[in-house]
Amino acid sequence: MSLKIVVVILCFVVLQLVSATVFKDCGTNAGTLASVDVSDCPQNTVPCPFKRGANVTLVVKLTPTEASKGATLNLYGIIAGIKTPFQTKVDACKSDITCPITQGQATTFTAVVYVQPAYPKLRLVVDVELTSDDGKFLVCVQVPAEITD
Repeated sequence: MSLKIVVVILCFVVLQLVSATVFKDCGTNAGTLASVDVSDCPQNTVPCPFKRGANVTLVVKLTPTEASKGATLNLYGIIAGIKTPFQTKVDACKSDITCPITQGQATTFTAVVYVQPAYPKLRLVVDVELTSDDGKFLVCVQVPAEITD
């Protein structure tokens, strides 16, 4: 392989690493998490701003390591260690995930959270859980966030 090709590949990898949102895997056990992108969250910004009265879009890329007929999306806010639901038991197959989910086939899903104007300004952790039919985490990821004006 020529040096030029190696340099191009390295540049691409670095670009992918710095363009994704900072996140923490919280127990993915039926998939491989590739990236998480949050709308209006500049590169490597911690926490990501979640503006009151606006939608925040989270785009998650993963590769399932197990097949599943369906998937359920749960979104939580963790505030002072207390897990509070944003959206729960959402049928992910009715959004942008193609079901059944195929083992080893890369997929992307999008979750949109409306940040209520009444929410107080505070820091929290947004917990995104996509579970398979048997309750395993196709992805479980936590994103540091701050509710702002």
